Amino acid sequence: MAKRVRIIGPTKALTDADYAAECRGAIRPSFAKMIELAVAAGWDRQQVAIATMYLAAETTKAGDTPEPPE
Repeated sequence: MAKRVRIIGPTKALTDADYAAECRGAIRPSFAKMIELAVAAGWDRQQVAIATMYLAAETTKAGDTPEPPE
C-alpha cells in the first residue's frame, strides 16, 4: 500500500513573518509526491512544473476555487 502524505495545519498566525515558510514546508512533501506521480505517468518534469505554476496562478484569481479531486 502506498504511503499517504498528509499536510499539517498552520501553527503560526497568518500575519506571522514565518507563516509563508511554514506553509511551504507543510505542502512540500505532497507537492513532491504529485510531481513524482506525474513524471512516473509519463509527463515531462519541466512541463509538470509549468502546469503547476499555471494552476497555482489560476487559483489565486478572485472567486476561483480549485476543482475537487476526482
